[in-house]
Amino acid sequence: KSGWRYFDPLNPIIDYDFGTPTDTYHYLYLQARDCAGRISAEVNDYIYFDLTYPVVSTISINSGAAKTNNRTVNIAYTFTETYPSQVMLAEDNAFTGASWQAHPVTSFNITSPNDGTKKIYIKMKDQSGRISGYIFDDIILDETPPTGSFTIVSGNTNPVPALGYTRTQGGNWLQ
Repeated sequence: KSGWRYFDPLNPIIDYDFGTPTDTYHYLYLQARDCAGRISAEVNDYIYFDLTYPVVSTISINSGAAKTNNRTVNIAYTFTETYPSQVMLAEDNAFTGASWQAHPVTSFNITSPNDGTKKIYIKMKDQSGRISGYIFDDIILDETPPTGSFTIVSGNTNPVPALGYTRTQGGNWLQ
């Protein structure tokens, strides 16, 4: 859409209709002409129209591990977005208490109490402010050390370990 338009220096805003934009760069070129007919050099700029919502394709916790004993886990994710901006991670799909973090995010701290299966949800925001849907992955958190007991029968100098255990004897120690 070319042509000369009136310019008011007291209100230096010119509306321009790009028509039906697509997900691509659109370039705009501008020249000015004064009352005497003199024409300025051409200036230009561009704008990228981002009309597509981001999609988070995958999330992986600790490289796909089934269990962890550490509340801080590594996060990896993939997405279909040209210009990612921020990521939000949470332990619930309402993202309670979560805040946007600059992309990329590589770790997450599990805050919910107790051992057990922990779900981590992720969603993404692009530079246009569009927000993806969420996906999640899970991992079993096990911070509780194993416990148990054993009894050494008095006088038994050669104890036999229970099924699944091994023994080594050195001095008075049984491992």
